[in-house]
Amino acid sequence: MNSISCEGQDGISNAFEEALWAPDAMFEYAKAGATGVNMISKNWNRFSAWDVYGAFNFNIPEAQYSNLANIAVKTWTPPSGTQWSNGYSLRTVQALYYGMLLFAEAAENQSSLLPVTLTTSANLKAWATLDPTTKKVNVLIINKDQQNYGNVSVNVPGFTSAAIERMRAPAFTSKSGISLGGQTFDGSVDGVPVGIKYAETAAAQNGAFNVAVEPTSAVLVTLSK
Repeated sequence: MNSISCEGQDGISNAFEEALWAPDAMFEYAKAGATGVNMISKNWNRFSAWDVYGAFNFNIPEAQYSNLANIAVKTWTPPSGTQWSNGYSLRTVQALYYGMLLFAEAAENQSSLLPVTLTTSANLKAWATLDPTTKKVNVLIINKDQQNYGNVSVNVPGFTSAAIERMRAPAFTSKSGISLGGQTFDGSVDGVPVGIKYAETAAAQNGAFNVAVEPTSAVLVTLSK
């Protein structure tokens, strides 16, 4: 699956809004009983030659580009800034990958889904899981709303502390400046995130955690006893 099959759409398939869509879509499939999801992330397609909408883009050897161009149905033009090398090197890590990583954190160790009751008029989604290994509860809050923001009260009885990790960007249309837990792949040459990973901490107040949620952002709240 992907946001828009094969061709993609500039400003959607390669923008932060896809990072908000991806974990929500994967949780919807998990709820329906799917055991896995394959996200399309190829470097080439027959429609636009250079696929700029996958999770990853790579610089490829010139020989491979030439071979593919020779068998193409039309003449392919390499994108600006193409760097030829003898092997493969990372070109960009797109917004989609941030969403995939966030889902992986929220559902790690084959976590099981927990029921969620959500009361709001905003374009907000919430998913909760129980990690069978750590016995922690993960609550993922995805705010797709461009206007509404504020504090979300998370009520899970029996838990006393929380680690709060944020996925954010300058705007939902941003193609860069995206971060997850304070780290970004902007400028990464080997796929290792840049920056120091961090999470906020919070203590329960009257059995609830008040979590500030920004517009068009996501928050992963990991609860411990």
